[in-house]
Amino acid sequence: MGKYSEVAKTLPRVVPDAGWQARVNAKKAELTDRRPGALALRYKGRKILKESLEEALTEVNASIVACEQLAWEALEDQNLESVKIEGGGFFGKTDDVSVKAVDPAKLLAWIREKKMEGLLTLNAKRLESLVKERLVEKVPDPVPPGVDVAAYVKTTFRKS
Repeated sequence: MGKYSEVAKTLPRVVPDAGWQARVNAKKAELTDRRPGALALRYKGRKILKESLEEALTEVNASIVACEQLAWEALEDQNLESVKIEGGGFFGKTDDVSVKAVDPAKLLAWIREKKMEGLLTLNAKRLESLVKERLVEKVPDPVPPGVDVAAYVKTTFRKS
């Protein structure tokens, strides 16, 4: 039993995306040994494979960024904005801007001063945490209006 097991029994179940569930069902059909231990072992193997692929993908991403950075330097050195790629396509760079709130109180004051309160929304993770806490504490009206809550099963897995 988990922290939310009692509450989950009272909620509707999450409905997976139909396209995704069709893919999952096709994979289910491939699994002939339906014993829990065999399925858990298969799960473990898939998780280990996924971690390995994610590590390989991390290396590929690092290689991509290395190529980007060196190519940007080379373009800059030669006063170029782009180059034609052998076999088709172009490679170039475009400047962009990153924005990050570093002082939420000042930002909130600015939003109110500019009468832009419509921009104020609750962060999804904070909303989830707030509603879960209220559900477990069994407070009256734990779910705010305009919020849907559904239960799902989450697998736990620890490497030994």
